[in-house]
Amino acid sequence: MLNPGTFCGILNLAKRRTLRGMYLSGHSVTHVRAVDARLLPNNRGQEKIMEVGEIRRELKEKLADAEKILIGIGAEWEEDGTEKEKILKEAFSFLLEAVSGKDYFVITTLNPAALLKRGFEKTHMVAPLDVSLTEDEWDGYMKWLAGTLNRKTVLLELGENFLHPTIIRWPFEKMAFINKKACLYRVHKKFYQITDELKEKAAAVKEDSVLFMAEWSKEEKYGSN
Repeated sequence: MLNPGTFCGILNLAKRRTLRGMYLSGHSVTHVRAVDARLLPNNRGQEKIMEVGEIRRELKEKLADAEKILIGIGAEWEEDGTEKEKILKEAFSFLLEAVSGKDYFVITTLNPAALLKRGFEKTHMVAPLDVSLTEDEWDGYMKWLAGTLNRKTVLLELGENFLHPTIIRWPFEKMAFINKKACLYRVHKKFYQITDELKEKAAAVKEDSVLFMAEWSKEEKYGSN
């Protein structure tokens, strides 16, 4: 059985490779995971993607039942000084509410200040691209990750592209593969694909992740149409 030390060693390797500017390759990708029979074909009638409402309902159940929740927040959540701010506020607020009272951690490629001002606590997040990142902060993240092994863990990847795949994308895939009790939800307008190896325990959502959370928030408040 894989022990926590080996588990963290695998994930720590991702950090070292990121800092050295190294990139990995070789993953085959797919656009689908067979969660159940409720799948909708796309226009080409070949690849399939779960209907967004189905995923939200399933994810809600998974979050409620999870022992650990790891959230990856990427570039889609960057502020741009436009009307997006109102949507971001709604999305961040709902995300924080969704993990309230749970054992969660956030890893982000954004400036940590963007999350701190939204209510997330510094002790529950790590930002590897932040120049002020300390070894203690990274070690705290590694220690938390060690506790996810063989625990019901939800990996929620929101809006991460391929600029820094060794920070969120590939480590999340490794964790989902290693931990038999983990499941991965990847939400991105363009880069939503998942690996073939994870198609039975990961869901791909082809949608802007900020809108995905903001619309989910509205559904919870006012009900779906």
